[in-house]
Amino acid sequence: MVFEQQDRIIYKGSQTVQNGRFSYTFVVPKDIAQTNGNGKISYYTANETEDGGGFYNQIAVKGTATGTPVDNNGPVIKAWIDSELFVNGGLTSDNPLLLVHLQDENGINTAGKDLVAILDDSTRYYVMNDFYEAVRGDYREGWVRFPMAGLPPGKHTLTIRAWDTHNNSSSVNISFTVVPKSLLVVENVSNYPNPFSQQTRFVFSHNQQDADLDVVIRIFAATGQIVRTIRSTINGQTARYDGVPWNGTSESGVKVTPGIYFYQIAVKNRFGNEKVFGGKLILL
Repeated sequence: MVFEQQDRIIYKGSQTVQNGRFSYTFVVPKDIAQTNGNGKISYYTANETEDGGGFYNQIAVKGTATGTPVDNNGPVIKAWIDSELFVNGGLTSDNPLLLVHLQDENGINTAGKDLVAILDDSTRYYVMNDFYEAVRGDYREGWVRFPMAGLPPGKHTLTIRAWDTHNNSSSVNISFTVVPKSLLVVENVSNYPNPFSQQTRFVFSHNQQDADLDVVIRIFAATGQIVRTIRSTINGQTARYDGVPWNGTSESGVKVTPGIYFYQIAVKNRFGNEKVFGGKLILL
């Protein structure tokens, strides 16, 4: 049978309800379909004790406004893999999460244009319209959180292209390296700040997102004596770990003498694979 389907979202966002009321402001894309029929507003509300929802489908969506300001600039696009700590060219697993932040003075167009991510010169083509959502109370910027799956090992490049409501487009490229979780890879091991006086943090990149990792850090004096051993089990939800601090104290909690120290970091995954790295730090 022949039927009509409302499958183009003009705007999707969130707002705070105050005294039972909420409101939205946004720009309707320039290239909406100029056909007869009404648009539909769907909403869902929730707080700590109750939720609710509903829709209204008697709103006309047609025509073009006059006197609109000129806009010839495409959206500002920033992209990461797994988290905003990602460094371009970094590691990820074969099931990464693509994060995209979009900003434009007139909002993002997901009704008449496709918000896409192209993997390695069109070998894979992802349409992310349904994953875009404006930030709370502001139509001018929003986020995409798009899960990818089954990527082959090796180096890859993603090209992200987006359009604003005035039909201006922009694109950015992001590169990353996929390594299967069964093969533990650890890179960019360091500590910061270095030199330090109050606290330093040991950081590294890996390919074990959403998996437990055992981390052992041993800190040595210049004479070779172990000053401090720090053990922790972490869950690598992102490809960069940034959470092992040291405040310059010994096992007994006493501040050690300023000077040059050495450290060893051992990282082990659930398959029993282990990587060990070393470095030097300066305590002021």
